[in-house]
Amino acid sequence: MFASEIRSFALAPERLTTRIKPVVAIEIGSTKIACVVGQSRSQPFSALDGRTSARPWDLLGAGVAPYAEPSASYPCEPALIAQALEQALAQAHLTQPIDRAIVCLSHPHLVHKRLTVQIELAQEPVTVQRRHLARLRAQALGQALGLDQDALACDAIDYAGNGFSGVRQPHGLMTMRLAGTFHVVAMPIALRRAVLAALEQAGLDVDRFLYSLQALAAALIQTTSPAGGSRLMVIDLGGCSIDLGLVERGRLIHAQTLPWGGMAVVEAIAGKGGVSRQAASALAAKGTSQSDPQIELLLDEYLAKLEKALAQFLHGHARPELCVVVGRGALMDGLLERLEGFLGMKTVLGRSRLTASLGDLSTQLQLGAAAGAIELACHGAQPPSRSQPTNLIERVLQRAQFLLTEYF
Repeated sequence: MFASEIRSFALAPERLTTRIKPVVAIEIGSTKIACVVGQSRSQPFSALDGRTSARPWDLLGAGVAPYAEPSASYPCEPALIAQALEQALAQAHLTQPIDRAIVCLSHPHLVHKRLTVQIELAQEPVTVQRRHLARLRAQALGQALGLDQDALACDAIDYAGNGFSGVRQPHGLMTMRLAGTFHVVAMPIALRRAVLAALEQAGLDVDRFLYSLQALAAALIQTTSPAGGSRLMVIDLGGCSIDLGLVERGRLIHAQTLPWGGMAVVEAIAGKGGVSRQAASALAAKGTSQSDPQIELLLDEYLAKLEKALAQFLHGHARPELCVVVGRGALMDGLLERLEGFLGMKTVLGRSRLTASLGDLSTQLQLGAAAGAIELACHGAQPPSRSQPTNLIERVLQRAQFLLTEYF
């Protein structure tokens, strides 16, 4: 969804007036809030050696703040999110007021659906236009979303028509019917409401929602694959969930969210050892260098569960060329070596050059998704979908309108 939609976004008249304003990206995690502030360059930036920088934006600030009362449930109270958000924004040292932000997130109850939809264009071949793709995307969302769900991502994997198939960009091709395969990520509407309430308390409106794995892919693709041609596997080890994704040429072609994360093993260690969560988190970070056999057993059970999930996730898919592990859980001692041995592929820490100047390694990992969201915004990529109405009656009316339009 990255390179293919840059041109259409850049030509949109309503967006031209906002390209030089600062952009704030916020990742709402299960244990912390991370924010990055960037600004698009009006002209290409030339370094002292005469080379033009590939990054089209300047970093203005960044901040990370944990929740005052960490909880195994997610999201926590909107007031706690708003408090952490204010602290993160204060660290970013904003020089001018900001009233809108891009929000990227994940959640244990995300639903992933891969589906193929088709529309009839005409009785004779016509040229595929943007409105045809928008109609196809709307049909995919109409079929994938439940009444209690909102769209977090809708990635077009490929298109097919009369005389062509597996095409990533069908603009200009001639066909009578058009089919598209999409990967849709749906989030609970209750999550959207909680996030909106938290940002409202902080005086911000949501410009768009992004799936954190999409933002991480944008941050990692330049570092791990400058040409954008390799097939990557991304593992995001979060506190309350783990996101697995296959990224090909900047597109998320397969993803899954596991409804458990690092907080589960931290809680188990805290209960076994009778220590605080902070102390249990430090013990979990030691990984394979544990001296306590009970804690070592808990960690081994956690990693074995992860390995089983990885095997199921990769079943039936072409092997990636590289595995990139992100999130604070990636710093667990011995984790990368164990995953590399299990997967049989090179496994590296997801340290993007976009965050190389933003603090220590732990901070850089926590800011990866927010930096990737800035990258998408400053490149001009469109949001994957419009938010669905939160009112149940509006959702029912929208679904009825979709059915009448498409089938009658």
